[in-house]
Amino acid sequence: MVPEAIGAIANLINAWNANNQENKNDVQKKLDAVQLVMSAVVTTKAYLHDVETGVAPSREIEKDLSTKWVQASMAIIKYDRGLHEVAKIKSLGWADPNEWARAASRPWAIKLDTIIEQCQYILNNK
Repeated sequence: MVPEAIGAIANLINAWNANNQENKNDVQKKLDAVQLVMSAVVTTKAYLHDVETGVAPSREIEKDLSTKWVQASMAIIKYDRGLHEVAKIKSLGWADPNEWARAASRPWAIKLDTIIEQCQYILNNK
């Protein structure tokens, strides 16, 4: 085999390996983004359960929820703009409860179960 052909084959193999690694990195970034959203969902569900069973509301926990939702919002934007918007609404609502009134006209947009379903959709459609 001619040295140029061997070099071309080596370049193709290197390009394929680089592309394969890039695809793995993209999949991991998507998984990380969905994980941030699901972490915000789980933390929110736990807090809401506590409040519903008599634990006093906590502004500190609500501020933490706001931070979790904004991180989720920024992470998921590349994969799902709708979910990004929902997470943004959640972050604003937990930061300032007056924001919930603005979101009341779109209750489907802030339901936690809907967010879970959307995360599952993203994971299933790689």
